Amino acid sequence: MRLTIIAAVATLALGACTEAETDQAKIEAKAAGTELKAAASEAGAELKTVASDAAVLAKDAAGEAGQALKEAGAEIRETADEAAPE
Repeated sequence: MRLTIIAAVATLALGACTEAETDQAKIEAKAAGTELKAAASEAGAELKTVASDAAVLAKDAAGEAGQALKEAGAEIRETADEAAPE
């Protein structure tokens, strides 16, 4: 009888430990999830900034290329006008 009571108490203690460990694991998992969410949000904001900066640079480069093409076209027209017989 005494051995049965000891076994029952040990089983209950083991169940309590397992439940406490499970609760602790849940708390740690939730904290890790929160940290991961914050890191993902920060990375997303940083990526958005980088993409925006890249778009501005691309727009500037396109504008410069367009201006260079205009100037080249003007030079070609001027050279053609000079070379054309009168």
